[in-house]
Amino acid sequence: SGVYIWGAQLEAGSFPTSYIPTTTASVTRTADSAVMTGTNFSSWFNPAQGTFVASFDTVEADATPGNVFEVGDGTFNERMNAFISSTPTVNFVVTDGGVQVANFSTGSYTVGNVAKVAAAYALNNFAGSLNGGTPGTDASGTIPTVNALYIGRQGAGGANLNGHIQTIQYYPRRVSNEQLQALTS
Repeated sequence: SGVYIWGAQLEAGSFPTSYIPTTTASVTRTADSAVMTGTNFSSWFNPAQGTFVASFDTVEADATPGNVFEVGDGTFNERMNAFISSTPTVNFVVTDGGVQVANFSTGSYTVGNVAKVAAAYALNNFAGSLNGGTPGTDASGTIPTVNALYIGRQGAGGANLNGHIQTIQYYPRRVSNEQLQALTS
């Protein structure tokens, strides 16, 4: 006759988080670091063309800048990423050989709201749309050599998204600009 409780955790926030074992010292949660590499990445990623669609939110006004997603090689030299700038807008940036070959806004973002961004790539053909808006485009640029997907952060570290990634979808082809708008509506 009795109840045994072990491993209880109290939460200050509005939702449960993963367990953090503590002792007498205070512990701070580090950002989640979701990365897909090796054949888990290369088995589905098309290096010639493709489209990413992500649904996300941020949790506070100081959540910028932060990456929604990035495909890269773990450096700042080879990558494609969708990130929230300090404006705040969601930009799509493509860097190949250490040179930014594309950088444009996909649309304005309201911090704290759920948003949907789509970014498409092919040689000399980049576009992105946020929440069904008119796509931003760039008609010149090469495609970087990448080997990993980083969710909610940069491959080289930092720019953690202070929020939540709800979904990430990938199409192994460069969809049309009209489809980008439809996918994010």
